[in-house]
Amino acid sequence: MNLTVDSSLFGSALALVSSVAKTRTTLPLLHCARLATDGTTLHLTATDLDCFFSKSIPVKCDSPLTCLVPFRLAKEWLDGAGKGQLTITADGRQTTLAIGSSKLKLFTEDASGFPAWPTGEETEIASADLKPVHDVMLASPESDARPELFSVPIEADGGGMVSFAGNGLFMAVRRFEGKCSSNRVIRLLPTLVTRIASLGHCSISEMDNFYVFRGADFTFLAKKLTSAGIDWRRTLNGWTFPTKVVLMREDLLSAVASCHVLRGMERMVRVFFIQKEDGIQLSAKTATGEFTQFISTRTEGDFGQVVLPSDNILATLRSLDDE
Repeated sequence: MNLTVDSSLFGSALALVSSVAKTRTTLPLLHCARLATDGTTLHLTATDLDCFFSKSIPVKCDSPLTCLVPFRLAKEWLDGAGKGQLTITADGRQTTLAIGSSKLKLFTEDASGFPAWPTGEETEIASADLKPVHDVMLASPESDARPELFSVPIEADGGGMVSFAGNGLFMAVRRFEGKCSSNRVIRLLPTLVTRIASLGHCSISEMDNFYVFRGADFTFLAKKLTSAGIDWRRTLNGWTFPTKVVLMREDLLSAVASCHVLRGMERMVRVFFIQKEDGIQLSAKTATGEFTQFISTRTEGDFGQVVLPSDNILATLRSLDDE
């Protein structure tokens, strides 16, 4: 049994599905991608048991093929073998990869032992391009610790989609277009949201203990969280904003970037926003130097002085539309 596929296409698909695999696991099967052909299509599947990811690519195949390929070994070999037509041959627990005169023979576990893909009745939730969700991830924690507090909800509310994120210090909200079939809140770990947002447009449904994200050439299953998490919408509705400052994005971006260059070996610089009679003054001072800039603008209310980290301000401004 063998198939032929473009090596770059296969390498990209392998790298994509392997993103769900955990680096440390006692199950050798979870370090592998399952390859299975369906006519002229190859399906690459990976899982960590909480997530399942399948990516489909076109191939030339003379007969059905099912085998396992270890992520690390295959990716390292592909990097050195160069580009070209990749031939994959499977014979029991032996899988051979070949590009030109370069050949890699692998001895793997039996593919029949690979975790079965979850099945069940699906209930449609929405259809949307999830790339805008990236914008709120600036306010999410950098790890999946304490999901009961800092999981990221994506809400289908009938009129569109809304995503929220917060880490106890910052909060971000992003509304974006989507076709909603029902009002639901999808709550996921931050790392999963980042991965799913990169997939682009997909349909969203739920099936037993999983959320299903399905695109033209991929399917991603993410296990539902058992904890309810923080209701960010209620938190936002409870906030009041007595102070308002209107600034041009480019003016603020330029000033904060000037503050940020003073960070030296540090990750960020504390930027002081000081309210003046006819505008605000931005200033920063570090061991490297000092920066001050006045921006003439309109302010409502009295905030006196606010201190914010330069890296968070820059990341937020760069993710916004040019307005």
